[in-house]
Amino acid sequence: MTQAAASKYLSFLSRMSAGSVGELATYCAPDVHFRDPFHDVIGVDRYVAVCAAMFEAMHVDAFEVATTHLGETCCFEWILRYRFRGRLLANAAGSIPGASVVRFNASGLVAAQVDYWDAGVLYARMPLLGPLVRAVRKRVAGPATA
Repeated sequence: MTQAAASKYLSFLSRMSAGSVGELATYCAPDVHFRDPFHDVIGVDRYVAVCAAMFEAMHVDAFEVATTHLGETCCFEWILRYRFRGRLLANAAGSIPGASVVRFNASGLVAAQVDYWDAGVLYARMPLLGPLVRAVRKRVAGPATA
């Protein structure tokens, strides 16, 4: 049952839009726990609010899901493609790669989801903070190796 629930949830995530974000309640337990670099919320209403705000603030064009493991715990990789200042960016600057770990309850509903992604991708695009973030990354990265 959990694999079927995971497949349905991932299918929904891959087609989720600003207009359908409220449907998360269909797939999640009322007390779902969601965490990412900016949020740590409990409750389906708060999780829906986080996703709705993301669609509004980032002008999301696509959330591409690549499944890596389905089971009681589901792990998958994803790429979030978004517009910056109203323009779809064709290069990596307009996308955020990440991974999620999702745990399902006995009823096949999402009980917890933790998203892992580099928030520095967004910080580097900010007018005042961006140059500092890019300088730190360059310094920490060191020379490229062959």
